[in-house]
Amino acid sequence: MIPTIGQAIITTVAYADIFCYPLSAGEIWQRMVRRRTSHAETDRMLGKMSGRTSKNTWYVLPDHSKFAQRRRNYEKESEEKYRNAVRVAKWYACIPSVQFVGISGSLAIGNAGSNDDIDLFFIVSDGTLWISRVCIILLTELVSNRRRFGDLKVGDRICLNMFVTQSGMHIVPDMQNLYIAHEVMQMKPLWQRNTIYNNFLRANAWVRYFLPNAWEEKIKTQNPKPKTQNTDFLIFFLRLLEPFAKMVQVLYMRRHRTSETVTDTVLAFHPHDNTGYVRRELEIRLKKYNIPLDNIFSFRLK
Repeated sequence: MIPTIGQAIITTVAYADIFCYPLSAGEIWQRMVRRRTSHAETDRMLGKMSGRTSKNTWYVLPDHSKFAQRRRNYEKESEEKYRNAVRVAKWYACIPSVQFVGISGSLAIGNAGSNDDIDLFFIVSDGTLWISRVCIILLTELVSNRRRFGDLKVGDRICLNMFVTQSGMHIVPDMQNLYIAHEVMQMKPLWQRNTIYNNFLRANAWVRYFLPNAWEEKIKTQNPKPKTQNTDFLIFFLRLLEPFAKMVQVLYMRRHRTSETVTDTVLAFHPHDNTGYVRRELEIRLKKYNIPLDNIFSFRLK
């Protein structure tokens, strides 16, 4: 089922509501769930539904107007975190196997509070997953404050929560849902080699099923500036160290394994998996408007 424009708008606002995040008209168009629309169509429907057409209006679910002030406060909190992330990301260029560094999570949309950490996402060269993580950890320890396992105070700390290789950029079908689609589209590139970010987006073209406007706009605005430095020899050397780096880290991780994802191409460290929570919260909100969740959150109702 493809939702009507009205249903798509409600779904889009309801999804953002889970994160206490009001949206402007332009943001509703950009984040429109499961429906491709024009700006004009979106604005007309918003006018009919709310009676307001101001470009300065924040749209929220009923009784949640307080979220507007929260967003303004969090945007200010996020500014310093973002500057810190940019500063740290420049150092990762020293590691030849690091191909991409991006901000993920709440900070990517300026919705991070003072107690939130800084989530970073890495794409690394094939065959260097474990040794790249070692290098990234050591460098982060030198230039910033890294979030460690068991930390209770994580505000402003760098969280190295996801590493993928170039051959592992495609998100597996079991993880292809509305929540992950938002995470992909919201990511903010900080540094990259060549056209790796564009390759990442195209490897995850399934996202346009959930967020067609966001997908097309993101692809259209990509204008990467290739960096041509040759690091093949250094990457070859790192690959020689990969088996040892993997052995040491796997032995260490056995004491702390929880909900991590560990494969030959992906290392994901998630203190909390939000997918189930977000799905349940969205279903609760949509039921109030008689909007079924079928084919909205995932490709099939689960």
